[in-house]
Order: sequence, then structure tokens, then C-alpha cells
Amino acid sequence: GEATLASGTLELAGEDVGARLHGARVGAAPLDPPLPQDWTALEFVEWSARLAGLGRLARPRATEALERVALAKAAKRALRTFSAVEKRALVLAHAVVASPDVIVAEAPLPDLDGDRQLNAAERPAARAVLVASPTRAAPPPFGRPSRATGDPTGARRVGG
Repeated sequence: GEATLASGTLELAGEDVGARLHGARVGAAPLDPPLPQDWTALEFVEWSARLAGLGRLARPRATEALERVALAKAAKRALRTFSAVEKRALVLAHAVVASPDVIVAEAPLPDLDGDRQLNAAERPAARAVLVASPTRAAPPPFGRPSRATGDPTGARRVGG
């Protein structure tokens, strides 16, 4: 979704987010986006490349992005046939296809094997990767310290 700033400015890759000039410099990998189920993986990533302004480079760059996340053999399969892991890898291919300066990824790595993780994160995919991943439990009511950590916010690590 979108939110407006109450005050101040927000820049991403050196561009004012409010002016929407950052789009071509940022790749997004949301956790579970709606996908066009009748499209193939190649069509989806090529479309992403065209939106990023790659023109006639869109097809070769889409092919490279699919190779990076080990989906080259699935390039011509309809997205409705993809497993959850393949969809997550596809979203990473979408995020890296235009070699953005910044990749914003929502919990991108769980369930992906090591090869897909490393290949997607290799340079020159991006200069920075911002990962949004829930790693703390919600604080207890009224901010009581956590028994597990003594943290005054009540936060505690979950799963590791």
C-alpha cells in the first residue's frame, strides 16, 4: 500500500519518494504479490524489465534474471503451476531484472535454497538490499520487560 508522510522527506536511492522519481532505481520483492496466473515466468519478468525502461534489452535481461534464481528451466511455464518457493524466486527475479541501485525485499529468503539466495544477491544486482523481515515478537501490554531478555520494550527474539 501507500502512505503519505506527515512531515519531512523520504528518499530512496537518492530520489524523493513523494515525487515518485525513485521507481527505476528500486527493485521491489514483496512477500506474496498477486501474479498473473496465465503468464509465463519469462513474460512476467520481461514485463517488469519493460516497465523499468529496458526496451529491447528486456528479454535478455529477463532471461538472465531467471537464471540467477534458478528458474531458467521454468521460463515458459505458467505461473499458476509454480510452487510457493518458485514464486518467491520469481519475485526476486522481478526485483533484480533492471539492476536497481536498491532492492527492497520483504522476507525474501525463507524457503529458498542457498543457490537461489546467493545468485539473486550477487552484484551487480544492487548496491544495497533492504530486507523487511519480522524478527521480534510484539511487546506485551503496557511495555512490561520481557522475561526472556529483560528488554524494557518487551521485545524478544523469535526463532533464533
